[in-house]
Amino acid sequence: MDSVAAISMFLFQLCGWNATDYAGDVVHAAKRYNLDPRILVSMMWQESRCKPDATGKLGELGLMQLKRDTWALSGYNHLSDEELRAPALNIMLGARHLRRCLKKCSGAIAGALGLYSGLSMRKGTCRESNYSRDILARLAES
Repeated sequence: MDSVAAISMFLFQLCGWNATDYAGDVVHAAKRYNLDPRILVSMMWQESRCKPDATGKLGELGLMQLKRDTWALSGYNHLSDEELRAPALNIMLGARHLRRCLKKCSGAIAGALGLYSGLSMRKGTCRESNYSRDILARLAES
């Protein structure tokens, strides 16, 4: 399921009609970082309920809810919050960060999702979390 039409349908099922505009950005980021695009969509739902203007309790921004220090690791610390919330860039950077987490976790998706969410980062380990279980369950249902 990596076509724009298929991802658009998955976005619609999870997020509603207004989110289908992001399908092309999701497929592009997934291909670039060799990820299942459904994982990115599930993460967008879990992180921001697919709202590009979302701001988390700790200052996380956009659809993929990355913190500014995560953006800085990617060399984007010079951009404004508004620029970082732009869906195409936000999705691409979220995919890039997930790919980094997968590398740190030797390809284990459950551990990488736990690391992405920051829940296991505090302990410095790659381990499954409620966050990763929720995302993987959503994939199993699709």
